[in-house]
Amino acid sequence: MEDHSALLKQADAFNKKVKSTKQKQKKERRGITMNMFKKITMFFLLILNINNVLINRILDVNSIGKAAEPLRHAFQQAYEVGWRFQANLNFSNAMSDFFDTKAVAWAFYLIFTVFGCIALPMLCYILVDGFQKSQRIRWDIIEMGGFALLSEIPYDLATSGKWMDYKSQNLFFGFFIGLLVLAALKKIAEKWPEAKYVRYGLNILVVAVGLIISMLGLSYYLCFPVLIMVLMYAFRSSKLMGSVAGCMTMMTMSTYYLCSMLSLIPIAAYNGKPGKKMGYVLYLFYPITLLVLYFIAKGMNLY
Repeated sequence: MEDHSALLKQADAFNKKVKSTKQKQKKERRGITMNMFKKITMFFLLILNINNVLINRILDVNSIGKAAEPLRHAFQQAYEVGWRFQANLNFSNAMSDFFDTKAVAWAFYLIFTVFGCIALPMLCYILVDGFQKSQRIRWDIIEMGGFALLSEIPYDLATSGKWMDYKSQNLFFGFFIGLLVLAALKKIAEKWPEAKYVRYGLNILVVAVGLIISMLGLSYYLCFPVLIMVLMYAFRSSKLMGSVAGCMTMMTMSTYYLCSMLSLIPIAAYNGKPGKKMGYVLYLFYPITLLVLYFIAKGMNLY
């Protein structure tokens, strides 16, 4: 009688491989593709832009109005110390001020701030994921620089009502600097693979220079895209670890940005598949929405 034990072992190994592949495919189908991930990001980016352009203009932070103050403090207390009895009591008392336009605007401002902050780590994740898979990094950087320039006039119009305003720069400049820093980090790793301390020293220098340049953009938040992208790239073997670290850096600005942690849900659900390609829709969405919101704000006499 022939010994078929070797054949049986091969068949068993093959069946296990097929089963593992099917389980992996099933798991991937349950997740979301990059196409869907970008659509979700666009939704939160729209919330961010509405908050920065319309609601900020309605509030006119320098003259908030007495009726809005109780509501603002109630929301702040509720968010900072949790939904305790006193916070709820203050919130209830402040509800009587809802007839005031600016009180309503403050409510929307705080809600939109909470949800709008989800967009930044998601955008950073898209760029870092694309950077790792790209075969044309140089052109990706050039394209992001082009979109940063393209977005500047819509950004200036939306934030100041002027065609050119040098007080701050748009978010895409932060992404452009972030991609430059990642490219430099990758080059250092390729050139000095064995010289660990040289590599670490150069990495720190490159990141520091990137952060300084971004802060010279006269917009405080421009350094956050750079820092978040660097952390996501550093922890690229674990997509959630880098994202958690990036969100925690946002909390240094305000505890309101604790809700940026909600970005971990779509990041965890991303299955690594591209889905239907969107081209440059996401990057054009930013300046176009800024421009549309500018005309809406202008029609409301907010400038």
